Amino acid sequence: MSYHKSSYSNPEHECVEVATNRPHIVAIRDSKRPTGPTLHVPPPPPGRRSSPRSTPPPGKIP
Repeated sequence: MSYHKSSYSNPEHECVEVATNRPHIVAIRDSKRPTGPTLHVPPPPPGRRSSPRSTPPPGKIP
C-alpha cells in the first residue's frame, strides 16, 4: 500500500496516514508507528467524500 499524510493531520506531528490505492479498502495508520497496526475501512460511496479539515472533531479519528 502507498500511504500519504491525511488532511486531518496537524503540524504538531500528530499524523494520520491513509492509503486509498487498493480497491474497496481505505487503510489508516499512525505515522509514528508505520509497522504497527492499521485500520481498514470501506471507502465512502462515490460522491460522498468528506471535506478536508485542519483538525478532526474532538474525540473522532477520521
